[in-house]
Amino acid sequence: MGEAKISETVTMPVTIGYTVYIRSEEPTGILNTDVLALRGERLPVTAPPAEWLDDTGQHVGDEVTVRFTKGA
Repeated sequence: MGEAKISETVTMPVTIGYTVYIRSEEPTGILNTDVLALRGERLPVTAPPAEWLDDTGQHVGDEVTVRFTKGA
C-alpha cells in the first residue's frame, strides 16, 4: 500500500476594504465603532466618518471607511 498524500493549504491574509458614500440630508450617526454589512461581509468601520460635500460645500452625506483582514 502506498503512503497517503497530505496536502497543505497555505493562505495569505487578504485585506478587504471599501470607502462607502452614504447619501443623506443630515449626518447618519455612524460611529467609528460600528459594523456595516457590505457585499456579504460584516466589516468594522475603521475611521471616524467624514462629511461628504459637493463642489459648492453643501452636505451630500457621509463618507465611511470599512476594512477587514481575512485569513489572518
